[in-house]
Amino acid sequence: MFKGRSSLSYKLLDKILYFLKKKYKKNSIFVFKKSVLNLLPLVGIRNIKVGKKVLTLPFPLKNYRRFMLVNKWIIKNSKNKGNIRGINLMEICKSLNDSYLKRGPILKMKKDYLQLALNSRYLLHRKKKEDYY
Repeated sequence: MFKGRSSLSYKLLDKILYFLKKKYKKNSIFVFKKSVLNLLPLVGIRNIKVGKKVLTLPFPLKNYRRFMLVNKWIIKNSKNKGNIRGINLMEICKSLNDSYLKRGPILKMKKDYLQLALNSRYLLHRKKKEDYY
């Protein structure tokens, strides 16, 4: 959460886990973990300048960046529909439910992101391996 609202984020997480447990009648942490793991991308994209051109190249993502992308996609999806104040709790639960069942708009975001990385794969021969890191 922004501006040190950790207590608010803990309350939101508790409510989300409660709704997931109520829906699936399973361990809610297992459902939450599986739904997040279904959304994790393997490859990211990075813009690298070569001369006057800017190339978009794929590169492997570190774990913290993978989780940050998933968080960003979930929050973006929940803000698009619903609450004026910001994050809509039920939209987050619906998006986690969809990702647990391997469907929904966030999975489409992941596929679009990976497709963008695959489309720029042909540019890999232009840079040396040490320039990626």
